[in-house]
Amino acid sequence: MSCRQEKEGSISTSRAKRLGPPFIQSPQNVDSHDFEAIASTIHHLVKAIDPTCKLYSGTSEGRELVTCNNLYERATPILIECWTRKEGPFENAFLGLLLLLEHCLAFHLADLTCVSCFIQGLKDQIGDFLRDSYNNMAICDRVYNTAYCVVLMQQLTLYEVDCSTGILAIVFFKVPALKEVILTGCTRDGVPTWSSPTQRESEGALTDVRRDGSSAKTQKLLPEQEQEHLIAMSNAPPIKVKVEEGGEVQIQPGGGGLVTCCEPALRNNPNNVWLTCFRPSVPVVAPAGRGTAMPANHSDISHAMLVKNRVRDFCKHLYQLCIVPVPKQDYEKYYTGIANGLFWPAFHHLPEYIAQDYEDQVVLFDHWYAYMRVSFYFSVDALRKCNNVDFVWVHDYHLMLVAMIIRMYNPKIDTGFFLHIPFNPPKDFFVKYHPVATIILRALLSFRKLGFQTVRDAKRFIGYVQERLSGAVVVENTLTEKCVKTDDFLKFAYDQEIQATAATLRAQLMGDRRGKLFFSAERFDYTKGIRERLLALELYLDKYPERVEQDRFLQIAIINRTSVHSYKRYQEACMEIVRRIQRKFENEEKCPLIVITSGLPRKILVAHYMAMDVGVVTPLADGMNLVSKEMLTCNPNARIILSTGAGVESQLFEAGFYPEKGQRYYLRVEDVKNAEQFCNVLYTAAVEDQEEAGRQGRRLQEFIANNDIEKWRNDYLDPQWVDPCWECKNVATLDEFRNVAARIRILRKRMIGKLARGIGNRRRDWASIGNMLTSLLQSCPANALNKVAVQMSSSRVHLIDVSNEVVQLKTELKLSRMLPQADRNLHFNDLVHCLGKYTDLSKADFAEEVRKARMLVGRDVPFDLFVSSFYGTLTRRTSTAEMAQQPIHSTLAVTAFATQCTVHTVIISTEGLKRPGLLDDFLIDKKTIDFGGFMGQEWIFFSQHSETYSCLPFFQSAVQEQVNKVYKRICEVANAPENEIFSIIGGGIRLQVHCVAVPQQDCYGSIPMRDCNRWFSRVKETIAEIGDLPNHCEVQDDGTHISIRTKQAALERAFTKADGIAVYCEKMGINISEQRILMCGSSANDLPMLDYLLGRNAANVNVVWVVSNSRVRNAVEAMFEKYKSDRVALVSCPEVLLSALAEPLLADARTECLASRCDPENFK
Repeated sequence: MSCRQEKEGSISTSRAKRLGPPFIQSPQNVDSHDFEAIASTIHHLVKAIDPTCKLYSGTSEGRELVTCNNLYERATPILIECWTRKEGPFENAFLGLLLLLEHCLAFHLADLTCVSCFIQGLKDQIGDFLRDSYNNMAICDRVYNTAYCVVLMQQLTLYEVDCSTGILAIVFFKVPALKEVILTGCTRDGVPTWSSPTQRESEGALTDVRRDGSSAKTQKLLPEQEQEHLIAMSNAPPIKVKVEEGGEVQIQPGGGGLVTCCEPALRNNPNNVWLTCFRPSVPVVAPAGRGTAMPANHSDISHAMLVKNRVRDFCKHLYQLCIVPVPKQDYEKYYTGIANGLFWPAFHHLPEYIAQDYEDQVVLFDHWYAYMRVSFYFSVDALRKCNNVDFVWVHDYHLMLVAMIIRMYNPKIDTGFFLHIPFNPPKDFFVKYHPVATIILRALLSFRKLGFQTVRDAKRFIGYVQERLSGAVVVENTLTEKCVKTDDFLKFAYDQEIQATAATLRAQLMGDRRGKLFFSAERFDYTKGIRERLLALELYLDKYPERVEQDRFLQIAIINRTSVHSYKRYQEACMEIVRRIQRKFENEEKCPLIVITSGLPRKILVAHYMAMDVGVVTPLADGMNLVSKEMLTCNPNARIILSTGAGVESQLFEAGFYPEKGQRYYLRVEDVKNAEQFCNVLYTAAVEDQEEAGRQGRRLQEFIANNDIEKWRNDYLDPQWVDPCWECKNVATLDEFRNVAARIRILRKRMIGKLARGIGNRRRDWASIGNMLTSLLQSCPANALNKVAVQMSSSRVHLIDVSNEVVQLKTELKLSRMLPQADRNLHFNDLVHCLGKYTDLSKADFAEEVRKARMLVGRDVPFDLFVSSFYGTLTRRTSTAEMAQQPIHSTLAVTAFATQCTVHTVIISTEGLKRPGLLDDFLIDKKTIDFGGFMGQEWIFFSQHSETYSCLPFFQSAVQEQVNKVYKRICEVANAPENEIFSIIGGGIRLQVHCVAVPQQDCYGSIPMRDCNRWFSRVKETIAEIGDLPNHCEVQDDGTHISIRTKQAALERAFTKADGIAVYCEKMGINISEQRILMCGSSANDLPMLDYLLGRNAANVNVVWVVSNSRVRNAVEAMFEKYKSDRVALVSCPEVLLSALAEPLLADARTECLASRCDPENFK
């Protein structure tokens, strides 16, 4: 019950009933709207806080009449002040606030007056209050099947839509379970938990391997991934439902432009969803919280369940058709009221048809709140159907608030909107109907994609945004205008039976007439210009009487929306004109005008298209008017008459079919209200040569076929449509190369984080990776394969080799098509083919190397210790630090293997850990992997709560200042045009705690030796210029880097990875001789570590070695011969190693491994 509907009465506190504890005794407290009870109870509690306070004035014989609104306005400030101070009877104050909240949620959902008293009074304390009261509501909802939590969130959401205060962010932070109520429909006791996506992440997380080698769950490469689905949303359903008196449910497929444009996209996946609602005449199952907090009333449950089941079964093999229950009182105010009484005429620029009721602010806001509630119902149902990577496609003016509401609860969900009517509100619309109109403008900006019928509608919207919303930015993009599915109509047009029907129809309609058959077909709507067309026709028959017995005018005007008063009045006025014309011009062959007010089956409609000579589509203001395109598709020989109010006319005009000078391909009515002008256009069509009309019509038909509904739909759903950063760009300068590399780095980090948590990635993320790859490839000269030509500041062009980067990017893109099945259906052979496709090895050689490597890896899984280097082993070496990031497939395989197949995992590198270093290039959460930098001189033990250790020889304080100067000076020298390339190759110029690292060659050796030598000399000169630094530091050159380190005369030998792994084992308490070990390496720096492990446990060390050159290969073979072991697989590239690591994580390979454990030779 609304406050405005209450019957006011006097309050007698002595005799009035007192309410019990709030929520706990519900629904006894709210079995009826007993105003005296709530007023008396609140009065008693307020008097206990402030005896001098009077909620109402007057004598004891007659008290002032008050309403609920007055009660809330007067009582809440007193109760809130006492509760927030936590002094005096603050528990009574809290009880009073709970009673008011219970009363508000039970009886005052029609507007926001009562809930506003809470929000505005509590301000920042609203979160604390709801946290303290949550359990009361949650227990009540579960015990009594009420929906207090849902309707509370409804009111808070509507308040946020209306006022944009940020109140929901406070509530979600303090009481996350209230957010969960909306996302899942479930309430919980005690400390609230987070929403379902987070729960899902933890439930889908990879399982740690146990110390005893077992695993709590089945091993898998990565958690189950969210799949991208399409969620369509519309007021109008794609089906027609009728419930017979006997209870039988009749369902037929729907029609119209909405079904044509949406349904083919949804049919691609049975998991796609279409959310829609039915008129109140169709019984549906309404959950609690739709219109009331009280338990749902299922008086017609049998019919409602029958409708639900029939609707579900009707489309279940194509997509999920889901009904959004909307209470009757809300539907009438939302659909019959504000949607069609205000927004429809306003957007068509027909203010004379706006319902006069909306001059009254009370009526306007009453209907506006109903519109908001229906948008909330749709949004809630969409949120419960969506995951983070779904796309929600909202259609038309009925649901313009949906994106704003969805973003409040889950901003990750992408939303798109298409307006199927014009957008041309009057200038005073945003002033006269403020703030409703301004909220609509803001709500439309909440959609990620926003589509309009025509370019002119989009420009109008942008103009209003710039005028009304300062600071808003809209990125405009061109999208093909909506069209028809030409193949469907051509199929009918070529059907011989329909052709015969068309000939019969023409003969019946025209009889002995030798003129033209004019045809129009549309809904009986004041936007369609039917009244103006009839008046022009009447003038035409008066002005050209010879045409009365020559021409025939057939008007199909389908009556609808008869419950809307403006429609009913308009339809009656038009039919009066029809009767006048028929009386005036009726002759032996009947009147030239025929009007039919019911719809035609599609085949019969197409037959009429084929029979006509002139198609007339002349709305006052309308959308695309697809009927005109249907006419030309089926009958290109016909002449088409269009008004400037038709969306299709705007499209054809923009395409050049109606130039100021030259040939014009259709007839145009500039002003449909000008009967004289309209009459002349009709006469032109009646007397013109039909062959000429056919030539021009066929040209229009070709244009329509090239821009049909399929192209429009694919363009709209294209993931690259909305983000200009995805565009491919030539990489011509060093800065542009850095930008591309940085973009790839950011994307990879974001994508791998989502994959690891099972969230999944959108198509646009993979499209970004593809476009970055294209940017690199198209910037390579024809004579320099995989070498990007970048221009330096000196105008010198340098070729940066990106061969390894290209291989890794191509592999990631191929893997993207397999990831959705990676948790359950990904086969090992498919993964091997993916990883090996872009390597230099043949398919057979790659498979053979994988077979050898997986024999070693799969034979002893799980391992006690997994030790590996990083660059060149788990990922390919790259020419620049910007590109040195671990690719997605490597991250997945290594992390999953480390988590599920080993007890300890160690990655040790010659590079540092940070600024930048190993931790920057290893993307995923490092909770189970320990990292060693500078060959193990610094450590971070993530498996031990991120403990750190370092034995690096730091620079002395006296030397540190000079080292800093050297670093700055070298950076300055590197900025010189001739030295720019040395600032990006390798790891870049880095200042570490114990050294300055300066690159002089990339991993491909592509820098000319003369440039390397010149650079080395320049670095040494720079060092010599800085004080006495040469006396304290030494310069080391390993061929690719120059290192400036403190002198360590006391050391007999350099620190190696063998020392590093010894440090690790000591810190972790690991005895190498007792471990099953898997080691992976690639460079000469890894040889000491290999020697250390083999020397202590050769029988239990399995090694997969990525061969970098023949010298290292010979050293590895000699070492295994020395220790008399054959547990080594020499492979050619990291992809072979990654395939072997992934093998235990895939179901088919795991089964094969168990079956072949006794005979490794069967591993083929």
